[in-house]
Amino acid sequence: MSESQDFLLNAKNLRISVYISLAIGNMLFGALYPESILVASCGFAFFTALALVNLRPEDTEKNDSGKKLVRIDK
Repeated sequence: MSESQDFLLNAKNLRISVYISLAIGNMLFGALYPESILVASCGFAFFTALALVNLRPEDTEKNDSGKKLVRIDK
């Protein structure tokens, strides 16, 4: 039970779960109200994109913008 609580307490996992739920909700909205399919598809695309952005792995090696390498070929 502790593992499931740790999963939900993680802010990133909670955000992903909410975005996926909203994407599915928009998909169901489009199925129930075909006259609003454009609104539903835009909402589905938006929340799917947010979920995919949050699923992206974090960069462990961040580039330092202060250090620039200059290559000189002779």
